[in-house]
Amino acid sequence: MKNTGFSFKLSKLKYSGMSKPGWVLLGGLIYVWYAFKKLINKITGRFELDYVEIFITSKCNLRCRDCSALIPYLDKMQDFDIQDAIRDLSVFLNCIDYVYKIGILGGEAMLHKNFSKMLKFACNHEKIGSVRIVTNGTFIPGEEILDALSSNTKIYVNISEYTNEGMEKRKQLMKVFENRNIKYILYENQQWSDLGSPIAPKTDDVKVLRKRFARCWMTSCNGIVEGLMYLCGRSAFLPKVYKTLNCETDYLNLRCIKNKSDGRKEIKKFLQKKVLNACGYCNGTFESNTVQPANQLQTPNKRTNV
Repeated sequence: MKNTGFSFKLSKLKYSGMSKPGWVLLGGLIYVWYAFKKLINKITGRFELDYVEIFITSKCNLRCRDCSALIPYLDKMQDFDIQDAIRDLSVFLNCIDYVYKIGILGGEAMLHKNFSKMLKFACNHEKIGSVRIVTNGTFIPGEEILDALSSNTKIYVNISEYTNEGMEKRKQLMKVFENRNIKYILYENQQWSDLGSPIAPKTDDVKVLRKRFARCWMTSCNGIVEGLMYLCGRSAFLPKVYKTLNCETDYLNLRCIKNKSDGRKEIKKFLQKKVLNACGYCNGTFESNTVQPANQLQTPNKRTNV
């Protein structure tokens, strides 16, 4: 039930502590409501989205070999200008009616020195239903960020439990969150997909790429990076690894949108894409093998720009 808020509501039920039969049953009842809602939105022309990510930094305190966004393979780690990021998100929000959940991501988003400023903007915006922060749980943020995280009921923190390494730090972080009444979810027993090496040869078979795109769950993670909207985080950061890759068909330049009406049409059209050039550099989440999460690179980055 895409772009109605159904997946957002179901995820909240799943991690609410309710038993599986309970949230499955209630989820089925909610599905009927959202099916009706989707019909109403189609009739009225209301434009809603389930989830959009805004990337504010490529800095991270881990170097995960199989990072879906290829962060460890970038030439440099950097904070993106927070005022530009807020302006880009504002342009996007002006063109839609509502987004159920915004994700503030990196790298490790809370490493950005102006993280709290982006968080405050997202929490105060009437078109945003919920704000999701993703962290690997291996560091404790400072008082300013903790105050910001506890300031609004819209905020949820997702803590990824990748390996046993850093377990004590994660326990410490959860204790801090509990003391501050910060809502969080611990994602246990995660599996990662082997999306492919950054130096793997490109696949050009259009039929293969279309099938890969259609089955890939990452295409639901639409992201904004430095004014460009992408359909997934990997396609957003691939151009920063492969210097000549930034294919114009893979992104929508939000900074070129002239008005709300045109922007609305352009975003809708962009979201209808059936394949990306970036898919040629990715194994896809359906076809790929699973790998142990957060295997760390032990040597300096070695890759080839193509």
